[in-house]
Order: sequence, then structure tokens, then C-alpha cells
Amino acid sequence: MWFVGINPEEELPDASLLAKFRTQRLKDTSIDDIIQEVVRQCVDKGIIKGTGVSIDATHTLANTVKKMPERVMKHLARKILRNLERNRVYSRQGESRHSRI
Repeated sequence: MWFVGINPEEELPDASLLAKFRTQRLKDTSIDDIIQEVVRQCVDKGIIKGTGVSIDATHTLANTVKKMPERVMKHLARKILRNLERNRVYSRQGESRHSRI
């Protein structure tokens, strides 16, 4: 982590900072694109050889729920149905009050 100015003994940045970096700074560029470019430059400069593969299996917490159109529509449909049901209950309560008078 020395290349980003973080001492290995220090606490890691908050996950929200990384999320903001991805969404606000990278936009359409993926982390894979950046890693591939860094590796390509290292190979070009002879820092590493392009003959091996290394896999990092670091586990991190992530919000993996994507706002796919289907999920958004299902969520909105549930919200609409809840509001309709709530309005029906309020209507019935109002009718029963008026019938008592």
C-alpha cells in the first residue's frame, strides 16, 4: 500500500471512500481496466515478467445488490400495493366512523 501513501500499520480507508472513488472518479473505467494497465506498464518497463498468473482471494464486504430494472420495478410495485392497501384500510375506517354518526 506504500504506492498510495498508506502505512501497512495504519487502518485501512473506510469502504465508503472506495465506493465513492469507483462511482465518482472511475465512472465507466473498471478496476480490472486499471489493474491491466498497471500490469502492462510494469511488463513494458521490465519490472515484472508477463509469464505468470497470480490470483488474490481477499474477502471484502460489498453491496452486491444491483439496481436492475426488474428489481426496481418489483420494489415500486410492492410500494404501490402497500399504499393501495393502506388507503383501503383508511377508507374502511372512515366509512365505519360515518355510519356510527
